[in-house]
Amino acid sequence: MDDFAQLDLTASYRFSKNWEVFAEVLNMTDEPFRVYQTGGSVPNSKRFVQVEEYDWSANFGVRWKL
Repeated sequence: MDDFAQLDLTASYRFSKNWEVFAEVLNMTDEPFRVYQTGGSVPNSKRFVQVEEYDWSANFGVRWKL
């Protein structure tokens, strides 16, 4: 796997004993996920065999906890 570092942000606020609001943003830096194969006939070579791009995503909501 190639180096991979994504930035996520999560925040929540509890406004009573059982209720809270939350927000989370995932992959804020829009990092791709890459897998490569090394070796072969050329030493120290890398060949990508998988590249995935997810973009960023967000979740917002209200939670009720027991």
